[in-house]
Amino acid sequence: MRITLQRDGGDFPIPALNQPITLDTGALSAPEAEELRERVANAHFFDQPAVVGTAPPGAVGYFTYTLTAQEEGRKHTVQLNDFTSDPALLALKDYLANKR
Repeated sequence: MRITLQRDGGDFPIPALNQPITLDTGALSAPEAEELRERVANAHFFDQPAVVGTAPPGAVGYFTYTLTAQEEGRKHTVQLNDFTSDPALLALKDYLANKR
């Protein structure tokens, strides 16, 4: 499995923090690869709609996150933002963000 996190937006974009993060289970240790697979499964990632969470009218300065995962011939992209409330999807996003 290969998964990429891209962050965009915010009031003061910092290019270094907006660089994509990509993890490939083939390049991770066995425990790390298993943890990533579990987080993807817990988030029901491949069953999520293309966009999860909407910003309230007039919202500014928030981040959007684009997650793209590829596994066994399937590819899925989900966009979320600071207003997304799905805890498992947020946990996956945070896990990837902390791998920077």
